[in-house]
Amino acid sequence: MAKTLCYLDAFSGVSGDMLVGALADAGADQGRLAAALDSLGTGAAVSFERVTRRGIAATKFHVAGVEQKKHRHLSAILKMIEGAALSSRAKQNAAAVFQKLGEAEAAVHRMPVEKVHFHEVGAADSIADIVGTCVGFDLLGVDEIVCAPVNVGSGTVETEHGLLPVPAPATAALLAGKPVYARGPAVELTTPTGAAVVATLAAGFGALPALQPVEMKKGRPGVLLRVLAKPEDREALAQLIFAETSTLGLRMYPAERRVQPRHWVEVLTPHGKVRIKVSGAGGYAPEYEDCRRLARETGVALKQIMAEANFAYLKNST
Repeated sequence: MAKTLCYLDAFSGVSGDMLVGALADAGADQGRLAAALDSLGTGAAVSFERVTRRGIAATKFHVAGVEQKKHRHLSAILKMIEGAALSSRAKQNAAAVFQKLGEAEAAVHRMPVEKVHFHEVGAADSIADIVGTCVGFDLLGVDEIVCAPVNVGSGTVETEHGLLPVPAPATAALLAGKPVYARGPAVELTTPTGAAVVATLAAGFGALPALQPVEMKKGRPGVLLRVLAKPEDREALAQLIFAETSTLGLRMYPAERRVQPRHWVEVLTPHGKVRIKVSGAGGYAPEYEDCRRLARETGVALKQIMAEANFAYLKNST
């Protein structure tokens, strides 16, 4: 079954309200989003506004009538989520995001997670941001999320704990081990809510996964899908493609693979043994996985391990 991938291009950071607005703009039903957030019982009213930013149309997510300086414990927020009219998937994801956020706050303050007071992120607007994001992903049927390296911003930000550096401590804790950078104006670009969402729900971080675009008849854009299969499976796979994609036709070609005879030779390098694949015509290449394992074990550069393996093979074969 085809999967729906959501790619978050966090070139200008990521925050909860940015995510909800982007998901609504991508097609998540605004009425259903508003109804789901209303069922949380925070008393806040949400709305969506069509805006233009530097000539580009977008959707802005607003939360109004929020309480001031409202602090909540994690258990209270999780109870709100469980009692809301959300799908089980949205509930699970929202609870996981808040759990991750609570653990980050607990680490920053060095206290048990159940004693953490959520300040800014315990207010109704932040709860709406996180829950709304999870509902939006669910409404769009997103199966997998991949996030670009995150621009966290720089400078300082005013919080209930006073003036803090950017990224804020919780944001830094949430994005530990993730690819981040700072570029642009000295402002906070990634908030703890946005960091919590991507740290919890993103399956990976990096460049946009490869999909091959093609130009179809009459200049229409399309995506090329290739399936390599056994001949006896082609009819079943053809029916699967017709059922799971919008295509009206496909082409089938027989494919052949020819390989040279090969054998393995084991050589000894200064850092360990490496297998060498040798073809019938005399070509050779070190086994990549062997070289990678030795590089990890010894801390020696991978290219040096491969060069030493090539040298050892040539030395032994002369």
